[in-house]
Amino acid sequence: MPVCCTEYKNEHISTPLILSFDETLTFFPFVLEFYDWRDGLAMYRAYPDGHRELLEGSCSFYIEHIESLAGGKAWIDSIPVQLVHKARAYADLGVYMLKIAAMSDKARYLLSQRPILLYLVCERYPLDHEQVLTLCELGQRAILSSLGLASSRSALRFIDRIQSDFSTRSVVIVIHRLLDPETMMFTLFRHYQTITTLTLQIYLQWPTLTGTKLGFYLMTASPRERLRINQILSDVFQLGYRVLDVDSVRRIHAVTSYDALKQLHDRWLIAQRTTKFVPDPSCDKTYEIPFAGNSNIVPILNYQQLEN
Repeated sequence: MPVCCTEYKNEHISTPLILSFDETLTFFPFVLEFYDWRDGLAMYRAYPDGHRELLEGSCSFYIEHIESLAGGKAWIDSIPVQLVHKARAYADLGVYMLKIAAMSDKARYLLSQRPILLYLVCERYPLDHEQVLTLCELGQRAILSSLGLASSRSALRFIDRIQSDFSTRSVVIVIHRLLDPETMMFTLFRHYQTITTLTLQIYLQWPTLTGTKLGFYLMTASPRERLRINQILSDVFQLGYRVLDVDSVRRIHAVTSYDALKQLHDRWLIAQRTTKFVPDPSCDKTYEIPFAGNSNIVPILNYQQLEN
């Protein structure tokens, strides 16, 4: 991690922010030079012998991390405030997105209007800003198509409704899954005005609830109530399919709250006690007995003996 920040002057207009590392811990034999917005947020690796290399990809620093360093806040303050605000939600790619925005008018427009689209490009090419810049020159639907994602107008509207901090990898994974051009699962969210991290987490855990009354209820439920619902849902699914031979998915989709789900669960538990459970039509067949048994072990010969 950076251990100090000092000033360093060269041919650029701005004085760079210098991030140095403890080489015994990181094995990085260089410092990083970050020039401010006036120099297009140019970034270099600088070695003790004077050799400098352009940093062509992400530096993997959070905006908040750089702000905490000496001189870091001034570096951030050189960037248009509205762009910084847009980039804050994108974890360790936020600084990379700002760097790309400083290099391209098209990328700057994406960051200000559809930052998730720029994020998806940067996430695909974290080590190659030239490829990112090339994609930014395309139309927005063409960008999605180039990334192998659904590229319809409805896909763009889905992207516009996402409000997530992108702090976990699972959020990125589920967005890629939803934007798959073959399945287009993002259409499940057509009735959602906003799609939060919680919405995506609920989809990951219970995809069949997306767009249902219970799915909407889970978004407003307390963490404790969501935990209770998660605990009871599996039981309800199993009771419906394996015990009562009913369409448990359809029944659950009609539920509007935890109390209603609990009542359904309790009714099905009572029904289970009064209903003979026959798992398969072949249950009357005699079991194959590989071991005849002895004075201590008596083999079970059929399903009725097993149930008893």
